[in-house]
Amino acid sequence: MTIYDILRRGIELGIENDLRPKNEVLGYYWQDVIRNGSDSFINPYADSGIMHTTDFSKRVSIVAMGIDIGQDEVLTLEKWEEKTKKRVDLFISHHPRGRPAVTFPHIL
Repeated sequence: MTIYDILRRGIELGIENDLRPKNEVLGYYWQDVIRNGSDSFINPYADSGIMHTTDFSKRVSIVAMGIDIGQDEVLTLEKWEEKTKKRVDLFISHHPRGRPAVTFPHIL
């Protein structure tokens, strides 16, 4: 899978499992259109997205996931990469640092 595929599937699962009606979820004014070449999808969640990537098409083999991934976790994973000669392709965090804050009503 690519970074784009993972983000797209995560948003699709969010929409499918959201307790609100689909037309309500997709009707919010802050929705974002995520594009990758000629493909695109709507992200209706103001608190979900990509913090940084230079290539949505990058293939992902190893993912590091956490609630709060900060510099300590990144440094630990860097040591793990050195030891195992493997490389983490993607970090997924529930509370990413450095991303602009979203106002509370947008995440309800």
